[in-house]
Amino acid sequence: MPASTSWVSADRGWVLGLDTLCQTAKCPQLVRTLDGGASWTRVTTPALSVPETDRLRVAFANDAAGMVTDGEQLFVTSDGGTRWTPSGIKGTVGALGFDNSGFLAVIYDGTSSRLFHRELWFGPWQPVPGIEVKGQAFGAIADGQVSLAKFGETNRYWTRSPAGWLEEPAPCTEFAATRLGTVSTGRYALCSFDPGWGRLQHRHKR
Repeated sequence: MPASTSWVSADRGWVLGLDTLCQTAKCPQLVRTLDGGASWTRVTTPALSVPETDRLRVAFANDAAGMVTDGEQLFVTSDGGTRWTPSGIKGTVGALGFDNSGFLAVIYDGTSSRLFHRELWFGPWQPVPGIEVKGQAFGAIADGQVSLAKFGETNRYWTRSPAGWLEEPAPCTEFAATRLGTVSTGRYALCSFDPGWGRLQHRHKR
């Protein structure tokens, strides 16, 4: 039963979900395809728990570097899933993503939600200075941009340049869910309202 998917090309992708044929009927299992889904191969899956809610997620930056989480644990691989390393971070795992230098994850530690970063191939997880909001925030990550929002209270937004991360006016209000995307030199934000229509915002990179 699929829960999350991540694709690095039209042919090569990953699916994380529950194997309903295992003894407990709820075993987290990661599989990958190299031919657009015509065939699938099981991949070593770290010791994920089965969350009460749908929090199983997978995200790969390329064929080798990827992450999986069950919402409380976060594991990374640098060899396509042969070996997995626990993050060691305590807290609730939110949005996952990548930038041009490594892994990104939003973590809520019981007090604040912060953006953490780790190099793709080595090193520890470190909080990114300044990208933090009090309380548990919904996070959105795309290449070069991050949003942290608490519905009805706050929505903060940062972009990355060669000089580092810079806070800018949020593209969406605190009453909208934010989804971010980056294509070439353009940054996009989908602001979704319930009920009501969504709105797509576009900004060029500086």
